Amino acid sequence: MWKNIHRHANPQLTLAGVAPLPRDTTVGSVAAGFGFLLGRHQSLRTRIRADETGRLQQVVAERGETHLEIVDTDGTDPAEVAEFVHVRLRETRFDFAQDWPVRMAVLRDKGILTHIVTACSHLAIDGIGINVLMADLANRDPDTGLAKCPVTALQPLDQARRQSLPGQRRQSDAALRYWERMLRTAPAQRFADGSGRPDGGIVVAHFSSPATWAALRTLAARHQVSTSTVLLAGYAVALAKATGRNPSVVQVLVGNRFRPGLTESVSTLSQAGLCVINVADIGFGEVIKRAWQASTNAYKHAYYDSIRRDELIESLGRERGEQFDLSCIFNDLRAPDPETLDGDGRDLPALVSDSRLDWLDIPNAPDERLFVGFTDQPYPGLAAAPCGGLRYRGLTGCAELLRSATAEPCGTSVVVPGGGRGRISGMTTTVRTWRR
Repeated sequence: MWKNIHRHANPQLTLAGVAPLPRDTTVGSVAAGFGFLLGRHQSLRTRIRADETGRLQQVVAERGETHLEIVDTDGTDPAEVAEFVHVRLRETRFDFAQDWPVRMAVLRDKGILTHIVTACSHLAIDGIGINVLMADLANRDPDTGLAKCPVTALQPLDQARRQSLPGQRRQSDAALRYWERMLRTAPAQRFADGSGRPDGGIVVAHFSSPATWAALRTLAARHQVSTSTVLLAGYAVALAKATGRNPSVVQVLVGNRFRPGLTESVSTLSQAGLCVINVADIGFGEVIKRAWQASTNAYKHAYYDSIRRDELIESLGRERGEQFDLSCIFNDLRAPDPETLDGDGRDLPALVSDSRLDWLDIPNAPDERLFVGFTDQPYPGLAAAPCGGLRYRGLTGCAELLRSATAEPCGTSVVVPGGGRGRISGMTTTVRTWRR
């Protein structure tokens, strides 16, 4: 996360939002709540500074002072002004050595507060952490301003202490041994043409498709796995067809909140897990099985010393004589599956026509060669690719692949011949491409 944020002034790595306020909200109550949250959660009062050797350190302040920005609308529509402030706070880069990693502003129209705008660095908090943070406001006594109960989740300092314990070090060592085994079996390059990472902006395409959810539900119920596993399987096949490389090598982003003490933590806990999935000459049902096995191992081995992991990747690259390209990322941001999944695929034909593709120009987007993130709303997917030709045609096959697999009782109708190039069409994820 630090590398991505430090390398790019990237507004996508700042979590920001706007919310309306009740008419009786006062500046004092907002300021008190803001201070309450900063006092409760160490991640919101952590700065990053370099020591005399240049080594970065996270410095947690015991106490401090911040400010709440008040913006008077001067007769302009408060909602329009709130959106302007939202963009400004989101796109203003944090100085991590001096700034707190959270900003807050309120909109005031004729003396009445109308909206609140918040921007948090992704370095300090993730999406689930935001939800935990907002829920924690209920733990503030409105009369005394004090906490009704202590924070029970591990704070960053507690995490650092725990990570230094022998048991945690052994866990990190085991994770790194797993990474080494996987990387030694995988091709170093993702794309057969060996093309590098081009410069320039990135075009983002949002593709929404209700048919994909119907196909996921059907296949997940049939194979008794999660819809996320089915998505990963479809992505692995589409990636092999698009790149001409097999096995498919994918980094999956793992939230790590299933680990003890981390469920309710207000911090960023995600790390990358590594999946190596051989998809050649097998049916899609077998791909789903392999995707489940690969993702289970990836989740288990996604909590490690990230500096040592980077050193390992560089060392293996020198040993092999070529740098590893691990820039194909899978990020499932959707809510967990419902308890019951069902579907027979009969509603797919009627839903296919509801698919929609919208191209957007988003500056400063992350520069991974292929980034796919699946969301519940407003879009079911987001993908990035270095060019719009073969890469796009192959990746757009993920949705059609899932839909066609529902047509066979065992889902065996889709086979990747030797991991070579193939063409399928009808993607449900979205594509982000570098301009040439």
